Amino acid sequence: MLVLRLTNSDDFNPAVPPDNRAPAVAAAAFERVTGQPLETVGRIIWPSAELPDIVEAWLVKYRPEIILFRTSSYWCTYESVPIRLRRRYGRAGAMAVRAAERAGESPRLPSTLPFRMGRTLATRVIGGDPHFTPEQVVEVTGAVLRRTLADETITTLVRGPVTAYNAGGGARGAARAARRIQALDSGLEELCGRLHVPYASQVGEGGVPGNRTYFGADRIHRSVQGHFETGTAEGMAMARMWLAAHTGDGLAAAVSG
Repeated sequence: MLVLRLTNSDDFNPAVPPDNRAPAVAAAAFERVTGQPLETVGRIIWPSAELPDIVEAWLVKYRPEIILFRTSSYWCTYESVPIRLRRRYGRAGAMAVRAAERAGESPRLPSTLPFRMGRTLATRVIGGDPHFTPEQVVEVTGAVLRRTLADETITTLVRGPVTAYNAGGGARGAARAARRIQALDSGLEELCGRLHVPYASQVGEGGVPGNRTYFGADRIHRSVQGHFETGTAEGMAMARMWLAAHTGDGLAAAVSG
């Protein structure tokens, strides 16, 4: 069977071997529990207003049997200096945004100590804004789910955010990030409950950014261990959902993460 994995760029992190990335780990866990091989199609998503139409086109193209919608706390907890500059200073700010994006696109620069220190200092001095509010993410997620639910042959699982990002590193930034991730998690849980869509809350299961076991050198993308932990949790959650749909809740409930 095929899972359409709506995800982010971390699933394609070149620093982690393909067989050790979360999609492969999740597929292996799913097959180990259910006995069913799982083919994965991964597509990077961004919670913009266009996402529901994009996902609907993917449904037609790939005909998935399972959809794993991986929400990211990065969308609403990571405070970006370039985003603040663009919103406050228009064209001049946009030029700064593009310069920062070019720097961030380097495969090695974001992992270096000077880059991380500069990012932290800029966030503390200038301040940053998240890309979206939790409410905006919940609204777009709901619009996507209504498209997937229109096809009764598809089972959909929403995975909640794992850990908040505190770009500035200070106590106030940590408090803001914690409030946002909790708002996102509770909003998604309420939405999924209302739409009768399985929801896997994973807040806190990945530790905190800076944990060198879970995160890589840039303190944002996951390490091999981080991929293993999240991939295993996702594979087990999909297995429970599939078993509940095909064999009854009793067997699904017996499968632990």
